[in-house]
Amino acid sequence: MTGYLDTGAATATTVNINNIPDALTSKGYDVYVYALGGVPNKGGGYRITDASGTVTLADYVPLQAPGTNVTGYLKVPAYAGATN
Repeated sequence: MTGYLDTGAATATTVNINNIPDALTSKGYDVYVYALGGVPNKGGGYRITDASGTVTLADYVPLQAPGTNVTGYLKVPAYAGATN
């Protein structure tokens, strides 16, 4: 799971997931984002948009990687402005 998307301070990277079979999406689905960095205290945020990138389906969630030698998962706490 170690790796990263590095975009610079004021830029963004888009990750597209395409061609998900209807059998997996017709009843709805959840998206889980896992983050693990090799450098402590690095992060950013993520959101889910429609295929065009113009309609936000789930608003930004701030994320900071917990560091190195992580032994478990941490759930992102709810924060003001969350849509879920």
